[in-house]
Amino acid sequence: MSIDRGTYPIPQETASVIDLFEEMTEIPRPSGNEDGIRNWLVAFALENRFEANIDVRGNMTINVPASPGREDLPSVILQGHMDMVTIPGTNDTKPTKAHIDEEGWLRSDGTTTLGADNGIGVASALAIAKDENFEHGPFTILVTVNEEAPPMGITQLDPGIVPADSMFWVNLDSEEGAGLICRGCAASCDIKGVLEIGERENLPDVYRVVEIKLSGLKGGHSGIEIHEKRGNAVQLLADWLLAADALMKSRYVNGNGLKLIDFNGGVKRNAIPSSACCTVAVPSELYEAFCHIITDIYPKSTKSKGVLNALSPENADKLSIEIKELPSGDVKAISDNVRTQALRTMALIENGVYEQVPDNSGITHGVLLSSNIGVAGISSRESGEEAFSLVSMVRGAKIESLKRKVSELKAAIGYHLGDNVTSGDAGGAWLEDLESPAVQAAVRAATAAGLDPKIFAYHAGLECARGNDVLEAAGRRRLPSVSVGPLLKGVHSQDERVSVQSVDETLRFIKELMAEMWNSADA
Repeated sequence: MSIDRGTYPIPQETASVIDLFEEMTEIPRPSGNEDGIRNWLVAFALENRFEANIDVRGNMTINVPASPGREDLPSVILQGHMDMVTIPGTNDTKPTKAHIDEEGWLRSDGTTTLGADNGIGVASALAIAKDENFEHGPFTILVTVNEEAPPMGITQLDPGIVPADSMFWVNLDSEEGAGLICRGCAASCDIKGVLEIGERENLPDVYRVVEIKLSGLKGGHSGIEIHEKRGNAVQLLADWLLAADALMKSRYVNGNGLKLIDFNGGVKRNAIPSSACCTVAVPSELYEAFCHIITDIYPKSTKSKGVLNALSPENADKLSIEIKELPSGDVKAISDNVRTQALRTMALIENGVYEQVPDNSGITHGVLLSSNIGVAGISSRESGEEAFSLVSMVRGAKIESLKRKVSELKAAIGYHLGDNVTSGDAGGAWLEDLESPAVQAAVRAATAAGLDPKIFAYHAGLECARGNDVLEAAGRRRLPSVSVGPLLKGVHSQDERVSVQSVDETLRFIKELMAEMWNSADA
């Protein structure tokens, strides 16, 4: 089994969700490699005699017929995504191992992400489809591809696979817990800067090569958890290297400093980097001092003081540094000019929360505008030439503020890297009216399920926003929408976990929500 259930009591209906999610954890499903999980979903549909449709992009629908006597009701959409953020070299090609701890958290083994984002949402929809005791109208389970990486599959959704009589859209990708009703999300935009490495240079004879690995930061979702001062491993390591370089140049008689050979940090554009690694070369006479600075002085200072507005001391508690000397051999470094451009870009570009209002504003943690360097490093391009690249994702509740910040960051990145800086489409904002029939149905459903309804909007993207854009562009009406889901923590990190009790509460909430939606149509 991929999930060790331990001794925590699992309610019978929720056991069906856990069983389905366990099957999903057996199938690697990183963004862009969803064939295996899509085949599993098709097999599920065939086994239960449901109609399945797949569009050219790979998005799919499973149409669940109504219970007898309820065939005339309009269709409700339950929507999630089939891909997940994975850790390269682990659950991107292998099953995800997980367990339920004594406190009722379903979590990974600590070496990988879990994939509860959004596997638990999809598994919940499938469990509802299988529930023979649930009296329901027709509904469609829409499962999209590539939600965690651009271009999002939902933006290329074929409206033809979405039933024309669909009345409501229920996104199952919220992570705040049962009874919490999301009515909106932030727009986002990716910025990518690229700098050609050019010819590498031979190392001076008196240099020694060392590999540095920084790990142990919390990581997490770059929208929902950006306000928590979790630190950014890419920025932290680049900042340390710049500081150490300046120190060496002030001490070394020849003025030669650090040579950069390699750098890589972050996994996904929408995740806060928890680790980064690099290979550098330093003058032999300063090697021991450099290692002492990197492994002792900087980590101790960071753990005790944190980093102003970026990393709190408590979130730096598990910060870890590993170093290993490597043979110099035929190793070549990038030029000092390119090294400085790359390191300054990573260390100095704005990162984190820019605009925030009080929590009682109804916006998640009050964050209105933020950015996050998700991925940065040196790699070979299709041409075979090496390049340094960096991706920063900007999120904003207000589209004009978002566009201004994108423009500012593009200019700042371009100042360091040159002209090869591009940005994507700044879109995906959504805010449902408080009197929307979807929001009102969710409030009634939460109350009926014995939950305390709370309405909020996310500082993150949700696919119902983009999906409704697609429907509208095709001449279809926008569907009243809400997003719901169980309580998740540490999303996109090795600490990702989901509350089993919240899964149970959310399952009941979703069923009540669907019933309320059909009742409003029948009124």
